[in-house]
Amino acid sequence: MKERLIFAAALVMAVLTAVLPALAEGTLVYSVPSGFDETEYGRLVTFLEQTDDNGVKNGEKLSEYYDPEDPFTWSEYGDDSEAGDRMVYFERINGVYKTDWVDFWGLELTGFLDLSGFDSLGTLMLQECGIEGYDIEGCTRLYALAANDVFTKKIHWKNVNKQLDISVDSEGCGSVSLYSSCDYADNWEESVTHWSVKAAADEGHEFVGWFDGSGGLVSEDAEYEFFSGAIGIMEGPCVAPSDFSLTLTARFTNDEPDPTDTPEPSEPPSETDAPEPSLEPTDPTVTDAPVKTDMPDPTETPSEGSGMSKTAVVVLIVLAAAAVVLLAAAAAAAVIILARKKR
Repeated sequence: MKERLIFAAALVMAVLTAVLPALAEGTLVYSVPSGFDETEYGRLVTFLEQTDDNGVKNGEKLSEYYDPEDPFTWSEYGDDSEAGDRMVYFERINGVYKTDWVDFWGLELTGFLDLSGFDSLGTLMLQECGIEGYDIEGCTRLYALAANDVFTKKIHWKNVNKQLDISVDSEGCGSVSLYSSCDYADNWEESVTHWSVKAAADEGHEFVGWFDGSGGLVSEDAEYEFFSGAIGIMEGPCVAPSDFSLTLTARFTNDEPDPTDTPEPSEPPSETDAPEPSLEPTDPTVTDAPVKTDMPDPTETPSEGSGMSKTAVVVLIVLAAAAVVLLAAAAAAAVIILARKKR
């Protein structure tokens, strides 16, 4: 009996150890499809499963064929998709499917896209997709980036093959964005690509300036062009320049907005202003008690982001119930053992 109780307790602890951290981090639990990189699949499916205010998933906006457990459906036209379509494309490298191309251009998605460590990602298209930011730290093969007006706290774009290292950070209450454009010429080799950084201050704060790696002021303009030149034939406006290094930090004011002036309390009424007590008999009828209006409505569902999802709550309830049953069984066993000893 003791051995069974110990085994059951160990099983419950193992389940709690595996499930609770995932719930706390908001990570969805799916079985990794055969042949796919576990980290890349997990981060992509977590992003694609996020929903907007209408309950529509990012993945459903990407493709009508979307299935979170089948990465080959993460394309605008399913198996018929090709370059130029909205899609997540995978390339098989050393027997493992790695993320090669991500194109969410114009899809009006939601959430933060974590692509850090995607060391096979070559192209990333995020323009006009509405996300709250992205992370490309460790994307050492990233060749083309289109993320105009997608603001985030920090961008570190390093491509080893092109000898590119661009680090753009925000210091204070604001965010930053990389912006690219191109002046096309009849001869592609003469087309000029422009790369700029943009800074956006949070509400109630102001942009101070762009500062280089040594702390020197580079520009006080929120939009600052740091590169302009011909990159090469057949290269689009979002391709990174070669042999280029840049470190910039956007600084913002940290002062909170001035609070509104608090009105001074009025002087208490003098004794002479106090009303004289009435000698008329009062009505003995009891008046209605004031209704307390700040109590939460029990039928009201919590807003998105105010807590865990319904699935997470159900899982926690089931686990808690299992723990209670286990404790009850242990207590019953202890009572039986004590009763036998008394005999």
